[in-house]
Amino acid sequence: MSTDELLEIKKLQSNLSSLRRLAGWTAEDLGRKVGVTKQTVSNLENNRTRMSKTQYIALRTVFDYEARKNQNLARALHLVLDDRDATKAEHKANEDKVKTVAAAMAAGVSSAALGALLGAASVALGAWLAEIMDDDY
Repeated sequence: MSTDELLEIKKLQSNLSSLRRLAGWTAEDLGRKVGVTKQTVSNLENNRTRMSKTQYIALRTVFDYEARKNQNLARALHLVLDDRDATKAEHKANEDKVKTVAAAMAAGVSSAALGALLGAASVALGAWLAEIMDDDY
């Protein structure tokens, strides 16, 4: 496997929990969609096992399919997986923001509290958050 492929797999694995929550799925839901157990999903999310290339392909396919109808997930995928122009520091900041948004959404945090929590977010992220909070979350 190439270094680029390994990096893509690592990015997905490190963001798997946040992406799953943004999609509105439990570990069991995601496992069912890709043909693995919820324990396998949990092991991947908690870095107990390394994601294989086959798992990467299956998971990425499921997320990309869902992103066609879930713009919040599509934006998160772009921020943490597809933005090849981001520096390492920007990529880390994007990952942190997506994790914060996913956790806040799962906890039912209000838009005002979320805005205060994130502080001076980027324009793109701010627009994304505004749309998320206008949805039925």
